[in-house]
Parts: sequence; C-alpha cells; structure tokens
Amino acid sequence: MDCAAKMQYERAAAIRDKIRDIEGLMERQIAIRTEKSEQDIIALAQDGLDAMVHIFYVRGGRMIGGDHFALPREGSEDPGEVLAEFITQYYEDGNLIPRHVLVQALPEGSREQLEMWLRQQKGAAGTTRQTVSLATPKRGEKHDLILLAAKNAADALEKRNARASIREERTTGAAAALGKALGLPCPPRRIEGYDISNTQGVLSVA
Repeated sequence: MDCAAKMQYERAAAIRDKIRDIEGLMERQIAIRTEKSEQDIIALAQDGLDAMVHIFYVRGGRMIGGDHFALPREGSEDPGEVLAEFITQYYEDGNLIPRHVLVQALPEGSREQLEMWLRQQKGAAGTTRQTVSLATPKRGEKHDLILLAAKNAADALEKRNARASIREERTTGAAAALGKALGLPCPPRRIEGYDISNTQGVLSVA
C-alpha cells in the first residue's frame, strides 16, 4: 500500500504477489489434514467475461500440486454448467481420474450421471480400481478445500487480467497515445523506422 501511495505500481504489484505466494504456502497446510486419500479439488472464478478453473491434487492426504485453466468467454455462464463441461473434457482419457473428485458446483441432478461417466472413463483407461465418487461439499474441511481452490482461481484470473491490461497498454494503448501526441486523426497502424549509417560522412546506407 505504501508503494501504491507513492505511485510505484510495479513494485507494489510484485510485493502483493509475494505476499499471496506466502499465504498460499500457509494455506496448503489445510490439505495435509485431509483424510489419506487421492482426490482432486476443482473450483471456479468468473469475472463476467472470462473464467478460470483451479485444480488441487491431493494424494495420500498431501497436496502435491495444482493447475489452473483459463476459459475465455465463460465468465457469465452458470458455474455448474461450466464445471461439468470442464470435467468431461479434463478427464476424457480416464488416466487422471482419482478416487474422489470434489467440485464447487454442478448442474442440478447431474451428479450421479457424471459420477457414472467418470467410473466408465476410468475403467476404459484400464485402471484396476474403478470406484470414483463425485461430491459438492457445502461444509467442513472438504468445503474449506473448495474455498481455497476458488481463491486460487480468483487470484489466477486477476493476474491473467493484469497481464492482459499491461499488454493492451504497451501495444494498442501506446499507439493511441502516440497518435494523440502527434495529432493524428486515428492511432497509427504502421510505423517504419530508418537508421542512416555513414562512414566518415560518406557512403550513406539506410
């Protein structure tokens, strides 16, 4: 906040990201207290335009990692529908399916059908233990894991949007500012630069 007040925005953003990384390491201790099982925790964040899904992988009661996946133009869709579609794409080959899948939301009445589909996919992949449970926990420790995954999804979405904003500022935004500074009727779409080299005042080459 001090850096932001001094308009040192890049340094403020770097410090903010470090703080979030430290908080993330602390929050991972939640997963260590879970039952000794293999489970994926899936949650979603949306901003009205795009969406971000985050997955935590818990094996043997320990969080071994996580991934996030950007879903463009899914930011205003029903969360349950988005997550159900994501599950069918992510687990399509069956090899990654754990024994337990915890998900933030699902369309009403779809849990049993999706659970059966996961079992079939796991069996088709040749996995010996085909038991798969799919749940949308609303309380307790498993719900805490869902909230943690949702927070990570929101952080990832915010960082993605910040990077997009910076890219916009450095490209089309910069072109618009240049056009305004030069008094052009519209931003320049093409810029050419020429370097003139001379050898002792002669032999000019462009």
